Amino acid sequence: MKEQIDLSEFYRLTKADADIFAQCCANAYHQYPLMNWMVGERISEKEYLWLWRTNFLSTYNNAITIAESAQVYSIAHWLPPYSKGIRPLKYIINGGWRLSHFWSRMLSYEDYANAIRKRLTGGECWYLSNLAVRFSRRGEGLAGKLIRPILRKCDEMGVPAFLETHTEQTVDMYEHFGFKIAEIGTVPDSKLSHWAMIYEPQSQQ
Repeated sequence: MKEQIDLSEFYRLTKADADIFAQCCANAYHQYPLMNWMVGERISEKEYLWLWRTNFLSTYNNAITIAESAQVYSIAHWLPPYSKGIRPLKYIINGGWRLSHFWSRMLSYEDYANAIRKRLTGGECWYLSNLAVRFSRRGEGLAGKLIRPILRKCDEMGVPAFLETHTEQTVDMYEHFGFKIAEIGTVPDSKLSHWAMIYEPQSQQ
């Protein structure tokens, strides 16, 4: 399925790019509400980079991860339909054991978010797990450039795309790309808003 999408204009990240993936995401998600809630001020810069590196390596085999160029100023990390996301054992093997003191909230959020995605889509969706644009390159249209090829694939396959976000600003951005709010909730044991958003394939509209 990965090979059926023309991504020749993009840079495809490999396992060797795990560190640069981490650097881009750490920059883009600095002070992001979800990350503040999960790890807060307790996490060091080194641990924060390791968290993103581990997330990437734990889903790499099932994901499509693209950047606008080899400079990696922006990243989209997509999981195709029926991907199982981060598996606990794989996460531990790929370095998650170093982050055990953050597991409680991280695992709680994964369970919450996965249950919503499964309930709303049955798992048959393209899941935008991460979209990261470095602060210095925002406003250049990089997010849309990375999102649209997969949305075209959704139209072709007749399956939706799914994402979750936690700020009204990003809700507005995703609505611009055709996503619609499917559900608004609150992350358990927090005051953190959770927007579940779905892009319905145009072929079914």
